[in-house]
Amino acid sequence: MFSLESAIAADSFVRVVDAFVNAIDLKSFGFAHVECKEEGCPPYPPTALMKLYLYGYRYGINTTRKLEREAQTNFEAMWLLSGLHPKYKTIADFRKNHPKAFREVFRRFVCLLKEKQAKYTRIQKELETIGQEQISVTDPDSRAVVLLRNIVNVGYNIQTSSDSKHKLLVEYDTGDVNDTHALAPMAMQTKELLGVESMNVLADKGYHTGAQLQQCVENNITTFVSPKEPSTKDIGLYPISMFSYNKKQDNYTCPQGSILRTNGKWYLHSDTRRDGKGSYRFQRYTTADCRSCENRHKCTKCKRNGRAIDRHEYAGVMEANAKRVNENPDYYRRRQQIAEHPFGTLKRQRGYTHTNLRGKEKILGEIGLLFIGYNLTRCINILGVPQLIKALRECCLPIFKSKKRLILSLFNEFFFPAKKFEAWYIEKYYSLKSNLNRLIAYFYLLKFSFCTDSRWLQ
Repeated sequence: MFSLESAIAADSFVRVVDAFVNAIDLKSFGFAHVECKEEGCPPYPPTALMKLYLYGYRYGINTTRKLEREAQTNFEAMWLLSGLHPKYKTIADFRKNHPKAFREVFRRFVCLLKEKQAKYTRIQKELETIGQEQISVTDPDSRAVVLLRNIVNVGYNIQTSSDSKHKLLVEYDTGDVNDTHALAPMAMQTKELLGVESMNVLADKGYHTGAQLQQCVENNITTFVSPKEPSTKDIGLYPISMFSYNKKQDNYTCPQGSILRTNGKWYLHSDTRRDGKGSYRFQRYTTADCRSCENRHKCTKCKRNGRAIDRHEYAGVMEANAKRVNENPDYYRRRQQIAEHPFGTLKRQRGYTHTNLRGKEKILGEIGLLFIGYNLTRCINILGVPQLIKALRECCLPIFKSKKRLILSLFNEFFFPAKKFEAWYIEKYYSLKSNLNRLIAYFYLLKFSFCTDSRWLQ
């Protein structure tokens, strides 16, 4: 069935004209016949004639006879005028009788644009004051999240941790728009929640940051994070991997056997693009042997000072992390297996790609409902419905006489090898304490980019 409404594209110019004129109080600008008398034949409403003129001038139609024809034959004009067919004389009189009103409408529209500009200027100043790069006026807690290459949605970057054996989600939170500064906070929250003394954490290269790795070391968390590739491009010179570092003597040896030393001074590499979050300190290692080296052209293009190596302040923990990953490729390869299970289930199988609420607190609450449902489903697959229901009725988490009746007993081989654990009942809440000296648990920080409902972005 044909209708004019369906024939007009959603992004058509006539829809903008219709919305603009409907938003204007034409009576306040001096247009006649805005309100009609009850007796007599009503005149054509000025809104319809105003719309017709704006549409006509946009497409180079400015004579009244041509506008009359457009109102009778053009689908867009017919939709715009709601089927009205004014005569050319009526159209001409409207333009002739309201020159001042047209100018006032123009000025008012300019004022609206200035108000909009002032609004964005105010928001820009607010961002500079709070030291942020972006803000959403719809949901101030949300941020622009990069999904795929140049695809950006306004939403939340949810970080979760998961165990490796049964893919149960352990902890979740939301923070920055990327993963760069999420490793240590999530790992420490997970460690505190489990009440363990130490654990291992696996993550992809998006989480690789020297400061984050250092925080994990300080909190007795062993990292297996994929190292990032060197930022310098390969231009045919000796790569930094050909320079060996001596930790005891704190120097580098170049491929030709010369020793590069540092003056002990720390330099600052600043990153103004991210409000200084990417800044770090480094020491520079050089040698005077570069001046007389025959292979200098293979090592550097610097004609004055020779080759210099900058060593990151967290280079030690980054090298130790890289060594663990490279020496345990099969172990690190499990990271992808752990990640894909909850990721695929929640976003692909269940179709959870956007939230229904706004604000960080409400978003985390809604995601909590999602994750509870996911963990319940996983427990059903692990124990079966009868055992799970029986366990829940008996407050199953801390105490069971039989290992088969304990949800977490299936993790004994993984979490609690050849050990027992005790629990105390305090005011209807259970607290779990392990007597292990070292408790090994494996977690993967999994990123979900949940975007707010598209209706809120309009």
